[in-house]
Amino acid sequence: MNDPDQIMGIIVMPIFFGMIALIFKMYWDWKKIRLKSDLHHKLVDKFGNVSELNSFLQSDTGNHFLKSLTIDGLTPKEKLISAVSRGIVTCFFGVAILLLGWAFAEESRYFIASGITIVVLGIGFLAAAAASFHLSKKWGIIEQDQM
Repeated sequence: MNDPDQIMGIIVMPIFFGMIALIFKMYWDWKKIRLKSDLHHKLVDKFGNVSELNSFLQSDTGNHFLKSLTIDGLTPKEKLISAVSRGIVTCFFGVAILLLGWAFAEESRYFIASGITIVVLGIGFLAAAAASFHLSKKWGIIEQDQM
């Protein structure tokens, strides 16, 4: 385990496969959004005039249709919780990489560089979540009584 190429392989390969998985997930999400958008456009095009559309939107079915127009279906509070969770997990992963650097002292520079980068990324997620929370409260997206 003293070979720097082995250590870099241990670090780089999971990151590489993680990036591939992220690309597939983004593509899958984009495809779902596109299909949902096409379905909504076709439903709206079925109405002949504005009064038919208005009467549909006033019904229970129309109300359900309007609620389904959200892109990912998460409320702002759920998105904030997800961002905080992502930040915490990323920070702990970075700390684990730093601990590996401590355990393998002869090759610690690789682990320390990777660990610091990952911890800073996690802190960035947490800062973004905090900024989103502050702006959501300021703009009235999240009310204090919802918390």
